[in-house]
Amino acid sequence: MKAKILGILTGIAGLVMALPTYAVGNYITIPEDFATTLKATVSDVFTDLTVPLVLVISLPIAFWFLARVVSLIRGGLTARGRRA
Repeated sequence: MKAKILGILTGIAGLVMALPTYAVGNYITIPEDFATTLKATVSDVFTDLTVPLVLVISLPIAFWFLARVVSLIRGGLTARGRRA
């Protein structure tokens, strides 16, 4: 058991010592205008999806409201929502 723990700790120590030597180069470069471009793209997507999102949210609410009004007119429910 001690040998396994010592082996794991030795491996971790070796990785910690080796990391600074490998982290010298630039592997991924991000352009300077990345945030601005991303914000513009997300803004365009939400602008394009405004009408479908409004329909998806408002249609179920409208049908629920109409069903509620019809049931109130028929007298099936009282003002508190209980059956008469």
